[in-house]
Amino acid sequence: MNAHLSKAHFLPLLFAVLFTGTLHSQNLVPNPSFENYTSCPNGSSQVYLLEDWYSPATSTPDYYNACYNGPPPGPDVPQNLLGYQYANSGNAYTGMLMHATGTIVREYIQTQLISPLEAGECYTVEMYTSFTFPGATLGKSNVGVYLTQTPPPIDPLAMIIGSPQVYYTEPVTDTMNWTVLKGTFTAVGGEQYITIGNFTPEGQFLIEPPGAVGLAYYYVDDVKVELTEGSSIDIEATICEGDCYQYEGQSFCTAGNY
Repeated sequence: MNAHLSKAHFLPLLFAVLFTGTLHSQNLVPNPSFENYTSCPNGSSQVYLLEDWYSPATSTPDYYNACYNGPPPGPDVPQNLLGYQYANSGNAYTGMLMHATGTIVREYIQTQLISPLEAGECYTVEMYTSFTFPGATLGKSNVGVYLTQTPPPIDPLAMIIGSPQVYYTEPVTDTMNWTVLKGTFTAVGGEQYITIGNFTPEGQFLIEPPGAVGLAYYYVDDVKVELTEGSSIDIEATICEGDCYQYEGQSFCTAGNY
């Protein structure tokens, strides 16, 4: 009898420790490396072929995947319409116009997180970008990640102006390698939409080379939003011997089955 009571008290504690660790490592971004699609791209402006991701504005971001088997140049990986780059991971990535001299054209991609962010918790945001050449002629700063409770409004000029939680402070101009963007922020609570793009008004970001005219176009890959290590979400649950607890498709059962 005493042994049975000890085990009954031990199981909920074991669950709480393991469950918190699982939350730390969960990426809340669906299809984060753009590998999943409804159909292989065969031209430009086909981000709509991605699962989960879409363009929130009237602009037309691009989707590149090594599954393309048509004539060059096409939406292939590594050689494609705008340049040459292998995926940071997997076989696919997206591409977006962030700035064009003399116009207000900008492209964005957006998706809904797997679950909303918790108020007061610290989250880590990460993505990789690569500057395209010869498709682009200038680099820019302030390309960023914007997390909101509802889809951010689009102004009459088809731009989204806002305050991204994480963004590049300097222009990204590396065409050989992927440049990581990584930062942390404290959630207000309820943020469930992630939008990637240029959210800064014209004239308020840096251009490289200074004063250059042309296009700023970037490949984007491997987007991540996860609870920062050391943060926690308290969840109470009682698991009887032989039972399991379900959370977001994962089963938490008796000791030894985690």
